[in-house]
Amino acid sequence: MGTFLLGSAFVTQRAGLPLQGALCLFVALLPFAWLASLVVGGTVFVRTQRGTPRVERLALEFDEQGLTVRWPTRQHLAPWSTVKMNRDRSRLVVLLVPQQVGERAETFVVPERAFDTPQAFDEFCLELQKAVWAAERR
Repeated sequence: MGTFLLGSAFVTQRAGLPLQGALCLFVALLPFAWLASLVVGGTVFVRTQRGTPRVERLALEFDEQGLTVRWPTRQHLAPWSTVKMNRDRSRLVVLLVPQQVGERAETFVVPERAFDTPQAFDEFCLELQKAVWAAERR
């Protein structure tokens, strides 16, 4: 809004309009400025809303073929060549890299508290890492 105010003041001053004409032009263009700010604000809000993470319950299982991700309504088998992982102390981040152009990458954060014990979490991470490394060596 401040940009609109400064812009309209600059344009009317450069055009040589008297103060009454400048105020009239400013008031006439104000609804368009409000509409533009609503459109821009709405677009930014929609983009930030799409980027918000979802909290979902899912199951991760793996075998020789790849990592299977099971949601309540669907499942996906990701070949090992598309699986990347990163682990810190209390969570595991799994990234499924898209196989084809246009597909979206999937990211899962698996907290340690999803397992019964910290040892179960460590064992799962170790086995998953072994499978990823074995696939990279092939």
